[in-house]
Amino acid sequence: MSLYTLVRAAATHSRPPAGTNFKAEIDDFMRGDERVRLLGDMPRKGSRVVVLDSSFNPPHYAHLELAMLGMTHTKDNCILLLLSITNADKKPAPAAFQQRLEMMELFKRSIDAEVVLGLTKEPYFVDKYKVIKRLLASHGLTPHLHFPMGLDTLVRLVDQKYYKEPVSEALKGFFQDCHVHVLTRDDIHFNMKELPEQWQRHIHMSKHSSKTDGVSSSNVRALVKSHKRHHEFERLVPPQILAYIVEHGLYK
Repeated sequence: MSLYTLVRAAATHSRPPAGTNFKAEIDDFMRGDERVRLLGDMPRKGSRVVVLDSSFNPPHYAHLELAMLGMTHTKDNCILLLLSITNADKKPAPAAFQQRLEMMELFKRSIDAEVVLGLTKEPYFVDKYKVIKRLLASHGLTPHLHFPMGLDTLVRLVDQKYYKEPVSEALKGFFQDCHVHVLTRDDIHFNMKELPEQWQRHIHMSKHSSKTDGVSSSNVRALVKSHKRHHEFERLVPPQILAYIVEHGLYK
């Protein structure tokens, strides 16, 4: 299928709902002292809160696979799509935060669950966990948090270089309150037995689908820039995201 055909098919679904003003929301968040903000209603009481943290630049099918990894087969799932405006390892990327939030709003249509968008200024997982827990507790919510992630992210999560105190102390509270759902990769070796037993009980490994091999935000951006092999877009991003990218001229 050609890029033109894909975009035309999705064109009517490439715009966020009327009245959505993410720029004002971002500007207000950036000016204030908040470390995390949810855009919309709080998760329902009793919900299983799955925090999918990413730069969403753009959202793609591997993000969808991760979101589903943290979900149960009940209706009590709440997916928090958390946009990190500060990343420990990445410099600011091409698409503006407003555009990324608009794509995340469109991406919600691909997820069969309650979905909430959020912003955070915290670059590290352990700090994101703390501010999310504090925010939810202020609304009477005390759920265990579930963080789906790739194996490369787990490797960074338990790496001492990201912490001033011993990593065993830095992550003690995190692995008491949180579960980590990890998609494994053949090209990364990781020995779970080197981790404390309590951590191991809260880390759940799953084999990633071959359908998402090579699916990443950087690959999507490179493909858009190359103007080649447009048929591959069909397996990388949902059609409404592709339509948005083309309509707004992103990543050229």
